Amino acid sequence: MTNSDLKKTVNTNFKNIGDNFKLKESIFYKIPALDFLIGFCFEKSKNENDSLYVWSFIQPLYVPNDSISLSFGRRLNDKLWKLKGINSSKEELAELHALMVNENDNFFEQVDSVKKFYDHFENSGKNLRMIEALVYSAIYSQNVDAEMIIDNFISTLRKENLSIAWIGKILEQMEYLKSIIADKELLENLFNKNIEYTKRNLHID
Repeated sequence: MTNSDLKKTVNTNFKNIGDNFKLKESIFYKIPALDFLIGFCFEKSKNENDSLYVWSFIQPLYVPNDSISLSFGRRLNDKLWKLKGINSSKEELAELHALMVNENDNFFEQVDSVKKFYDHFENSGKNLRMIEALVYSAIYSQNVDAEMIIDNFISTLRKENLSIAWIGKILEQMEYLKSIIADKELLENLFNKNIEYTKRNLHID
């Protein structure tokens, strides 16, 4: 499926799943994007033409990032959807539309604030990147255990192979975050800066 076919399919069939969604290449997201990028990702199959996976996902923009992350997401029905532009099956489109509406009305509503995001995913940190996002979220939402949470993560990071550049970078960021944890103004400036940085790299509004 070409980007043009995808655009036609989305604009024709999925624009009414909720208020204020925008398609940017393969990302169909809610606008305005404030603390989060919330929406759907159309992941094209490498092996089957006109087939793709559809993810619902939420990405915290206050976590500095250079690319789309689906860590806090899931594939709808975990299946390949055979969308063929104007020749797509009406049954396939209807099924996908219903799932997307359900995700918008339920999943997205459960995680659309920093506190709700942290509470929902608190025990879902399966890797360092996910834990990083949860630590930022705990501090941003003023979680009462924020200092303990970041201390535990710093301890975990120090046991990792710090010669790996991205791990060392996270540790550096966490140590700085801990050093300003009591300064609300510095924290606000940092989170605003991170949001601007991530939105600029993802080319989103």
